[in-house]
Amino acid sequence: MTVDIKHLEMVEQCQERAADEPSKSLRRIFDLETHNAGKASHSVGFSEIESSTYKRRCKQLPSLPSLAEDISAENCCNFLCTGQEFYRGSVSTQ
Repeated sequence: MTVDIKHLEMVEQCQERAADEPSKSLRRIFDLETHNAGKASHSVGFSEIESSTYKRRCKQLPSLPSLAEDISAENCCNFLCTGQEFYRGSVSTQ
């Protein structure tokens, strides 16, 4: 295989691992993949693929609400404190 194909395969592998392993840092995933890629890793820098791996990870993870009003009561956790619900309802930002 040519170096360009191996380069693209390594970038794709980094993106897949970023989506599948959200607990590992993007830098750690890059380091592991470049170690395994051999000569193909010589032409790839972390800054070159950081954005694409971050985007792939964000697509995989659920989105967070931008406003407190977007959080519904059924998505919130209810905890019991002395036999009564400790938290219930919506969050006020004011």
